[in-house]
Amino acid sequence: MDLRVEKTYISLWEAFCGLMREKPFDKIAVKELCAKARIRTATFYNHFSDKYDFFGSMMHFESVRYVRGIRSDDEKDIISYFTYYIRNALDFLEKNADFLMTLVNDNALQPILGLAGKRLKKDIASRLRRGNGLRVSVAAEPELIAAFCAGALEESFSWWFDRRRTVSKEDMIEKLIAILSSVISPSAETRVE
Repeated sequence: MDLRVEKTYISLWEAFCGLMREKPFDKIAVKELCAKARIRTATFYNHFSDKYDFFGSMMHFESVRYVRGIRSDDEKDIISYFTYYIRNALDFLEKNADFLMTLVNDNALQPILGLAGKRLKKDIASRLRRGNGLRVSVAAEPELIAAFCAGALEESFSWWFDRRRTVSKEDMIEKLIAILSSVISPSAETRVE
């Protein structure tokens, strides 16, 4: 990603978080967000269709920043990728719980998780297609497996967020990896084409 674009995203995200502390999600206007971030509204619309798309993109942007930390040899192992992604998604939810609760109260969290899920689905499908011998335990198209995994993770993250005080992050990671490993396994018999 171009450094200028990354700086714009960071500026928008910081402005957005500041505005969310002041008012509900549905009361934040794109024009107001842009003014606080000190960017032009046209620049915002060059990258995002609306504030929901913006927030979903920002969640994905944050996850990509985390995923950059995965070593290139780890990327060949889809389970390592999922473990890393899940851990960082739960870290994000935990770190931003107060902010995200304002979205829950505004009924805005689910649509935003849905946008992030769509981006995750594309990333998983891409990784499965270029798997270099990656094997999965079901005979299905990479897009179907990706849709299944992304949807399951989206709902699971929401489930954990509601129960984060009673279900530890480590326990949740362990359970999700066990579930995903039963679907996607580097040692199973069916090759992804």
